[in-house]
Amino acid sequence: SVPPPRTAPGGHLLMPGTHVVIQGLTKLPAFNGQSGHVDKLDEATGRYSVILTDPAPGVPKHAKVKADNLRVLGAPPPPPLFAPLLEAPGAAFAGLGSMPATPEYYGHAGLSPLRLTQLL
Repeated sequence: SVPPPRTAPGGHLLMPGTHVVIQGLTKLPAFNGQSGHVDKLDEATGRYSVILTDPAPGVPKHAKVKADNLRVLGAPPPPPLFAPLLEAPGAAFAGLGSMPATPEYYGHAGLSPLRLTQLL
């Protein structure tokens, strides 16, 4: 059984895209001081796969490093505006009260409602 991955300082898991620098390695000191971006967490080993920004000569472009040996330099970039929301259905409108599935406009009394059927 593999132990759970260590978290970054502050107790948070590192998100893909987080800018980090490698430090404190004793077995492979050539990686110390190298900066890069977290690619993903390898759950089998509990190490982060880091893509190095500008590897030194003879140093591979990827490294698998424990969180204890990573210092965060910057947060990952925000998701693009077109990225899907990771929320439960209806959660985006939580706290706004009830909202009809299709927006309606009731203009003047006695007229049938207009319905929004297409976004341009």
